[in-house]
Amino acid sequence: MSTASIIDRIGPTTIAQAVGVKVNAVYNTRGGNFPAAWYPTIQRLAKERSIPVSPDLFHWRQPKDAVALDTMQETLSASLAALEAGNA
Repeated sequence: MSTASIIDRIGPTTIAQAVGVKVNAVYNTRGGNFPAAWYPTIQRLAKERSIPVSPDLFHWRQPKDAVALDTMQETLSASLAALEAGNA
């Protein structure tokens, strides 16, 4: 699934209001990735609609060292597990 399809299914206005930006900012993500800061909100909106959203659709900053990368991956894994547990 692409950012464009996620936007189409959730609705650009809904996303804009939820993340606190103008609708134009949402449309600007259609050809690329969502900002990483939107991750929890997009995941919540998608979960409410039973829409699968891959973390690959977000623009994550790359940590400068391996320890930071491990920490980021652990945090992301824990977030995904928590979201999935909420689906059960």
